[in-house]
Amino acid sequence: MIFSIVLDTASSAVFELGKELREHLESEVSEQYSHVDLNIIVGLRCLPETHRYKTFNRYTKKDKNLIVDIYLSLEEYSLMYKAEQRFNLGNELIFHLKKAFEKRTFEGLDSTELINFIIRLGREANPLSWFSDEMDWGTDLYI
Repeated sequence: MIFSIVLDTASSAVFELGKELREHLESEVSEQYSHVDLNIIVGLRCLPETHRYKTFNRYTKKDKNLIVDIYLSLEEYSLMYKAEQRFNLGNELIFHLKKAFEKRTFEGLDSTELINFIIRLGREANPLSWFSDEMDWGTDLYI
């Protein structure tokens, strides 16, 4: 498996957080699930609402690509502290990964196990920030 996160954002904080997710997840997930013949490509797009972009997921059987393209409103995220952005971004990622796996199964892949692995990696990297059940108001309180 190749697990990758691509960024398309007008927000420097969301770009920074996306890079942070990349560093914590991409190589570890790809290595742990190298036996699975699948590419998971997560797109994080924080764009103005005028673009009318929609979140979607799709699987291309020919290329074995599962694409999870997540749209985030620039207007909403620009009003959040960085800690809020991290909390919401993490929840959006997990929510949309689960949704992408609802109607699909892949040989050799337990999707629940994969999502739990991603959550564990995020929590190990920063226990109070990524994929936590509560927002930590003690970190990154700037916009």
